[in-house]
Amino acid sequence: LQGNASTILWRQAATRWQSAGIENGVAYAYTMKLLWSYRRHKTNDKAGALETILTRACWSTDRKCQAGIFSDDENICPKCGASPCNDLHQFWACPHLAE
Repeated sequence: LQGNASTILWRQAATRWQSAGIENGVAYAYTMKLLWSYRRHKTNDKAGALETILTRACWSTDRKCQAGIFSDDENICPKCGASPCNDLHQFWACPHLAE
């Protein structure tokens, strides 16, 4: 019964914002081991980044616009001025990320 419930919950979670790929679960034990290692070695920047990712607390400007938090004319990357500033651009493709 517990396995069936877990399967149902992961499938539901996979329908949320950019969560495709977690239908069969995630590597929870490995992820937590990595987080505890960062904390133990006082690698606070990496621990904080991982926690932010795990809690889905990092929203791009585009996502904020879609949620009604920002207006569409504010959907601009603060680093390079590109629009829309979606997750792909903000976290991976912005030419100014190296700065």
